[in-house]
Amino acid sequence: MPKWLSRLGLAILVLVLLGTGLLFAVLSQASITMTRAGVYRDLNVALPALGTITIPIYSGEGERVNFGNSLVGPVVRSGADGTWSASWLCGADAISRQGSGDTLSITCGEKSRNFKLAKPTIVSAQREMPEKVAVLSDIEGNHAFLVAALREANIIDDGNKWVFGDGHLVILGDAVDRGGDVFETLWLLHQLAIDAQNSGGVVHLIHGNHEQYMLRGNYSRAHPEMIHALKRLGGPVESFSKGNVLGDWLRNQPVALQLGEIVFVHGGIAASTLPPEADLEALNAFSREYWAYDALHGKPSPMGEAVFGPAGITQYRGYVMDMPDLYSRANAEEVDRALARFGGKRIVIAHTVVKQITELYDGKVIAVNVNDDASRQQILMFENGATRIMDLNAKRNISAGENARSRGFDVLSLRDWSIIASIWQSGQDLSSIPHPY
Repeated sequence: MPKWLSRLGLAILVLVLLGTGLLFAVLSQASITMTRAGVYRDLNVALPALGTITIPIYSGEGERVNFGNSLVGPVVRSGADGTWSASWLCGADAISRQGSGDTLSITCGEKSRNFKLAKPTIVSAQREMPEKVAVLSDIEGNHAFLVAALREANIIDDGNKWVFGDGHLVILGDAVDRGGDVFETLWLLHQLAIDAQNSGGVVHLIHGNHEQYMLRGNYSRAHPEMIHALKRLGGPVESFSKGNVLGDWLRNQPVALQLGEIVFVHGGIAASTLPPEADLEALNAFSREYWAYDALHGKPSPMGEAVFGPAGITQYRGYVMDMPDLYSRANAEEVDRALARFGGKRIVIAHTVVKQITELYDGKVIAVNVNDDASRQQILMFENGATRIMDLNAKRNISAGENARSRGFDVLSLRDWSIIASIWQSGQDLSSIPHPY
């Protein structure tokens, strides 16, 4: 063997040993953060001169994971013959049951819950302005805030029953992700949708970008406990798939709503990106078709860009801010063009956080996303066509913490090294989701 090759091999070996030693040294000072239920949340690595780097752990794994008396789920699949199969988490256990009928009753701990499994009627997303409309957005799995806000606005009573009569409740996107109570949030809205229609009212759950992420199986914005639950209850995609009670309901919700002369979309409307055929009904039809047929996934199209793209109606931020390398903030002429496309006079948007519900462009745009602890908590009301902004005492409490705990990384533990592997695998899983949509 030539001397130079022998020396190269020795140099490579030394570098590998040094690298391995450095990795062990760094990880020996690292820590793992877990949620209150014991699900891994972050790997915290201290690097010289760089400070602590926090790496999210998207695996949903944990240590002795236990949700106590909290019910997580259920995931309910409907059979063609009226039967159903359900699964949920209670404490540390995954429980399954089969049955029939329109109600699922579950006891977890000392608390019993009834879930209505009937399908709410899919209503037109283009209709006359009702006498009463209430608008909230960006709940993001924050069930406690949603309940408090709806009670304060006299939309539900203390038992979470619908008392808004023939009024319409608009949840303007992003009801899911980030918060740990996504199932509770969705089941409450599903229940209210059934109750509202029995009173002549309607619950409109407009798709935001996070509904799209969740339906697509993109759990990168989900709470670690939600990821854990999804993986134990069938997987991120299967938990909201076709044939699933919540999945079917979500897939049929609109991406755009028009009540009288008021247009509601989660992000905004960049008129220049809309193809000629993209009226409100066409946008909603495309979204429903997309979620009905997997063959559309990953295939770019003008309508796909209008619904899912960076300047599409669920992602666009141009009414509130510039987006460098994508687009500049919209001017008054662009807003007028957007309104003309739908024959409206005002557009209500969410998505981009504002300090309080804010009228923009001489009142032609109303921004309602106040999902921030520093923002003034409010709900937008329309009463006989007139707008009213109602202040809320309800708090989001986003940064209140969740009694997370942490421990040091054990370099001698295979379990802890498996966390490194799970971070890599989760990254591979997420990157394998077909793009662009």
